[in-house]
Amino acid sequence: MQPPRLSRRRYLVLCTAGAAAGLLAACGGAAQGVPPGTSAGVAAPSAASAARTASVATTATTSAATQSAATTASATGAASSAAGTSAVATSSSAASAATANAATPTPVPVVIKQGFTEVRVWVHWGGQSLDLLQKQVVDPYNNGQGAQDKVQVVVEPKDNAKWQEEMTLAKVSGDPPEIYHPSLSAKVMVANQLIDPLPADEAQYVKSNYYPGAADRLTLGGKVYGYPTEFQPLGYVYRKSYFRDSGIAAPPKTVEEELDVAMRTNRLSNGQQQRVGFTMYNSRLPQNLATYIKRWGGEMVTVDGDHPTKINVATPEAINAVSFWKKFMDAGVTEGKTSPDDVWKRELGVAMEIEVWFPLGDLLNGGKVDAWDDLGVTAVPPHQGVPPVTYFYGYGLVPASGTKHPDERLTVLKAFTHQPAMPWSHFIVETIGSPPAPLNYPTPIPRWTPDITQGYADAAKIAIPNPLREKVLGLSQISAAYTQTLSDIWANKVAVQSGLAQLETQLNAILKQTDPPGA
Repeated sequence: MQPPRLSRRRYLVLCTAGAAAGLLAACGGAAQGVPPGTSAGVAAPSAASAARTASVATTATTSAATQSAATTASATGAASSAAGTSAVATSSSAASAATANAATPTPVPVVIKQGFTEVRVWVHWGGQSLDLLQKQVVDPYNNGQGAQDKVQVVVEPKDNAKWQEEMTLAKVSGDPPEIYHPSLSAKVMVANQLIDPLPADEAQYVKSNYYPGAADRLTLGGKVYGYPTEFQPLGYVYRKSYFRDSGIAAPPKTVEEELDVAMRTNRLSNGQQQRVGFTMYNSRLPQNLATYIKRWGGEMVTVDGDHPTKINVATPEAINAVSFWKKFMDAGVTEGKTSPDDVWKRELGVAMEIEVWFPLGDLLNGGKVDAWDDLGVTAVPPHQGVPPVTYFYGYGLVPASGTKHPDERLTVLKAFTHQPAMPWSHFIVETIGSPPAPLNYPTPIPRWTPDITQGYADAAKIAIPNPLREKVLGLSQISAAYTQTLSDIWANKVAVQSGLAQLETQLNAILKQTDPPGA
């Protein structure tokens, strides 16, 4: 018997990276398709996911539905966001956790069994999250179905702030992995020829077995490019007992009712807030701008097919949306300069619009079990007369372009995502903390209450991909511009209408440069 062979691919990639970087420079770099959300002030799911999971003491159990993955583990903590690579708005403890849990690209030798094919999967997790992924998903596959398939999965952590750069270098070096797990938009990855579409039968599987919005996010030009995993729509989260104390029988049905509820539940004593009527999470307001405009009946981005043609932030719907959310601040019913984490850990928060990772981290994993059990959740309400809708951010398992093992790549993708086992989805929902992207995900979800499970399921039903994040190649430049203008509006440095009018001109000038016709 021959001795086990040593995987050297990661060493080879590093050896060729310098030459690849030179080639990229000669070709003008990879400016096209900058990862979404790279501007300052727009929270990033990469650091967020690390922050969430680093602080969680997790225990895994084996799922009764499958031998291929452990499915019960604690969900996650600190902040996550829409899609991108910038600094995330979290508490200081979460930020420290994120640093400790950051993915390190240092290559580690991996022994590949003789006669087995190595399938490499890039992920953005490190530390405890990476360890749990290995234990719950990768090891069960390698020791079970993988042994039968003669396939060995190797997970490689990557810095999410450099995903597109590293994906491009791997492609140029001729040694990409088989599978990526990115938050980048399909348009960015396809424009840079980084991923392949799924075969027709698998494309149909995705369309039939996932929430429509989740599947649409990975669809471009009629082709499906991956399997949805993390699926994070906003939900309206509230303390049921605090509502009862204020005589409020049900959650708001419109955004106008949201403000009324915040006014009725906010409590002051000697100038100090005893209850915060509505937690704005100020640092996340810019990234939710497109959602706010949509919920007022507008469209922040005009799209022709898959191409953005105009940015609309000076329309009546946009002006009304921004003016309305400013009313919360002007009314003094928000957290002000206090961090959202402190508000909810001290059980001062009454309601907020947020993805599920926030209460999972600050309440359930923060030891506030009674507060977690007291939560009600519903889909975020629209402006009166507008159909309910929200945007979401997400991740997906996608097939890398240029791989040497396309057949084995598909074998692993199917093993990780197909029902009934779907071990990757179990890991995402029960360990990372996300509403399920698959339609037939088993319930009850461990440690989730019925109200929380149903509320985020209702949010998932109205969740659609954000065209600003999924269709605009110049998002980093555009988000930087509107983040600054919104900050000036909140601080009363500029009026809403005039500020948005100037901003619209600025954004469309950027769009013409970054997303010209045919891009």
